Order: sequence, then structure tokens, then C-alpha cells
Amino acid sequence: MFYFFNRGSDYVRCEIRPSMLTNGFYEIAITEPGGAERVE
Repeated sequence: MFYFFNRGSDYVRCEIRPSMLTNGFYEIAITEPGGAERVE
């Protein structure tokens, strides 16, 4: 599932997805306007 948020004229994409490391858990991947991604 994707969510898009705007910060001024930039957009931040948030993706909630099943965890690739732990079965049965989820992770959130946040993609910043410059393309950098962090996963929590």
C-alpha cells in the first residue's frame, strides 16, 4: 500500500509492505524527494 505526502512542492512516498526479513511482520519504506529510502 502506498501513501504520498507533500512537503512544500516535494512529495514523500511511504510504502507499507510485508517484511522481507521476518515472516508475519510489516515494514514501512519511506522514500524522500531526492530518492533516498529508509526502512523501519
